Amino acid sequence: MVYHGQMSCELVVPANQEMLKSERIPITLMHRFLNRGHRLFMDNYYTSPNLVKFLLEHETKVVGTVRSNCRNFPPELAAACTLQRGESKFAPSDNGIVAVKFRALQDKSNKQGKVVFLLSSDYGNDVVSSGKQTKDGEVVMKPTCVSDYNKNMGGVDMMELQLESLLVIRKAYKWYKKLIFHLLMQSFPSAHKLYQLNGSQNDFLKYLHNVVTQLLTYSQRLSATAKSLDGIARLTGRTHFPLYVER
Repeated sequence: MVYHGQMSCELVVPANQEMLKSERIPITLMHRFLNRGHRLFMDNYYTSPNLVKFLLEHETKVVGTVRSNCRNFPPELAAACTLQRGESKFAPSDNGIVAVKFRALQDKSNKQGKVVFLLSSDYGNDVVSSGKQTKDGEVVMKPTCVSDYNKNMGGVDMMELQLESLLVIRKAYKWYKKLIFHLLMQSFPSAHKLYQLNGSQNDFLKYLHNVVTQLLTYSQRLSATAKSLDGIARLTGRTHFPLYVER
């Protein structure tokens, strides 16, 4: 679904349900897959107790991060005392939904303990080993829902991190060009992983360079005789870009 301003008419409106737009977006994307026993992982923009309850009633389990000031989130858990690193607190409800507050050992971005809030309709208040230890040698336990969330959402975060350094989409592009470039860039990391599984040793940047070169080489805008890199020297700018010089 491409956001283009007013989209209320395109979103599914559940009967007898008052849903926010951020809650109706996952329902719209999932409406064909409800009542089939799926599990849905979401980030904190979409997750809410109201949405998790609705999906659970339609046989769809949810594991997702949530904002502590979200409507109907347990206030006693949001206002709980400061947690120690690796400590977690739970707030189960009668409808099968568990709210979790967990403090990680360290957030790599700011080197401080990161507090995470989650909602889950697929787990209870059970914990598993995180594989890490404190300075005192104690094993750090992590809520099972947090561990499963990291496992299933890690690929999405890794892809976004990989594409963050490539400034492909610029403000000067028309919206349809941004959309096309976005879809292309979303597909490149997955294609690169498959390429590596077939024995390639090229890193992602080298792979991307080769793909773009091939697209330019066989572009229909070029003459039929342009079958080598020499035929696209004008487009690649052979003498117009800095080159790597070994020292």
